[in-house]
Amino acid sequence: MSTLHQMPAHSRVWVYASDKLLSSTICDQIKLEVKNFASEWISHQNPVKAEADVLFNTFIVFMVDETINGVGGCSIDKSFQFVKQLEKKLGLNFFDRLKVQLLWEDGSVSSFNKAELQSLYNEGKIIDTTKSFNNTISNKQEFDSKWIIPLKDLWIYNSIKPSQISI
Repeated sequence: MSTLHQMPAHSRVWVYASDKLLSSTICDQIKLEVKNFASEWISHQNPVKAEADVLFNTFIVFMVDETINGVGGCSIDKSFQFVKQLEKKLGLNFFDRLKVQLLWEDGSVSSFNKAELQSLYNEGKIIDTTKSFNNTISNKQEFDSKWIIPLKDLWIYNSIKPSQISI
């Protein structure tokens, strides 16, 4: 079970989305590594109260309670470099910000680029209310209320929906 729910609402959040669904074996490996990283994370020589997990076999999520010890640029860079090392070691990509992840009714997640989303939308396979992930959230309160949102509320929506032209 994830420990992310224990973090306070003001905790900072970073979400890294994999470019593909992670196998259970890879997911378990990453989960162990991110939890170890979070437990050893330091900022300005002091421990950071952090939690991390892998969700939906797609997302690495880090949360930090900055009331204990704030994270600065160097410690954030360490987390960034940690994820980059995971990418290299496992042949994954967690930094393709142009991919959008959709949550299907069966609980599975798929990643799509803009052209793929446009096709799915035009074919009626996704609609305005299709659940999507807003990976631009910055704190746990947003994570709890605005991470999973309807596609119509996502940043890419206006560029994929067909224009309504009347003649």
